Amino acid sequence: MTQLHHQFNLSTPNVRSIAANPGDWGIDAFAGNLGGAITVWQSKYFMHVTTKKPVQQVEDSLDSVLKAAAKNGHTIASWILCIPSNMDGPMTAWWDTWTRAKEKEHGLVIQLWDETALRKKLLIAANTIGSFGPVGRVRVRS
Repeated sequence: MTQLHHQFNLSTPNVRSIAANPGDWGIDAFAGNLGGAITVWQSKYFMHVTTKKPVQQVEDSLDSVLKAAAKNGHTIASWILCIPSNMDGPMTAWWDTWTRAKEKEHGLVIQLWDETALRKKLLIAANTIGSFGPVGRVRVRS
């Protein structure tokens, strides 16, 4: 996730990961300072179509990161769920309602990077890299 984020948004400095030793505090990648406010990326691998089956996993992930933040002295400014699939209708309706409630309850911003968003970000990254030539090669003009 950290490498993917660097490709997507180079304007956010210091994106790092937390090693799971024994746990990762609910953080796959984060930007900011653990003594202050951070943005968190949480990856879940719901394949093909995301239905309402993983609702508890999503709720538990946010709860985990919020509890770890309170215990360890930082705050969550933004929480981004990254999934490689799009949500079906019932899951999308749940997500929209749940997101609004959690943002209001905890004073944070919640975003979804689903299959559609990730594809867009990858295309933008590929076009940006392509405009500078092949990665790892120096373009020599004759």
